[in-house]
Amino acid sequence: MKANGRSPPVIVTFTPTKAGREVSGGRSMKRSSATRSPFEFQATYAINARYSATLTFPGFVGKTSSPAEHNGTRHSVSARGIGDMRLMGSAWLFNPAENQNGNISLGAGLKLPTGKQDAKALFYKSTGPEMRPVDISIQPGDGGWGFMLELAGYRKFAGNLIGYANGYYLINPRETNRAYTPVPFYGQIFPLSVPDQYLGRAGLAVANWPWQGLSVSFGTRITGVPARDLIGGSEGFRRSGYTVYAEPGISWSLGRNAFTLFIPNRIYANRTNSIYDDRYNGKGRGAFARHLYVTSWSRTF
Repeated sequence: MKANGRSPPVIVTFTPTKAGREVSGGRSMKRSSATRSPFEFQATYAINARYSATLTFPGFVGKTSSPAEHNGTRHSVSARGIGDMRLMGSAWLFNPAENQNGNISLGAGLKLPTGKQDAKALFYKSTGPEMRPVDISIQPGDGGWGFMLELAGYRKFAGNLIGYANGYYLINPRETNRAYTPVPFYGQIFPLSVPDQYLGRAGLAVANWPWQGLSVSFGTRITGVPARDLIGGSEGFRRSGYTVYAEPGISWSLGRNAFTLFIPNRIYANRTNSIYDDRYNGKGRGAFARHLYVTSWSRTF
């Protein structure tokens, strides 16, 4: 939706994302690592200048490398497939035609369990090779229906300076799914949790600088998984915690096309205690990407 009230009827967006290598553990030969490359196709239909609906088709490719998962010998496993589809409805709180210097958007929607919740790969154990579910970090889906809440807003300041902020929270009522941890934690094999998730962004952008159609921005991004869900139980294995990034970005509009590039760089990470950490008086390992590459291409029809 555009703030000037002239919303295009349909916008199609492709957003590939590349997560930098995530590493956990001590000495390099014993470290575990994960790489993730999710991507999304989005179709947004503007009902009018104020209301819109967006359908998201996600895909996913991921890989982990770990000695702990393979009886002390390093091997890699991977998973790929479609992710969990999302349908979101959004509305500007104020009439865009009368509030072009600032506005707030509210959104709500559903997450559908279309992604595979128990993708498996070959693991090398002391008893021989066996097929097991891959790590939770590279599972394409979580197996649960979810409810999404979204808040976004912007405010124009002096000249071409614009402030922006948006937040997203996914409520997952389902507690666990069919998959389980590939290695024991606290001496046990646990089912995988279906956790809530959240994301927040805020920053400043300079529009049409240094030339028409080009904008630069700088802000912060936070992504995380809470230790306990808002609705339903919180059992099952999860890596609760959050990461704060510094997020420079650039956007370029050319006719009906728009291109964006954001490169969030990690400035702080916190692996918060899960319910099992509290229950067994321990501290599980966490893996946080040092940087992300988030690009998008949009086409208006």
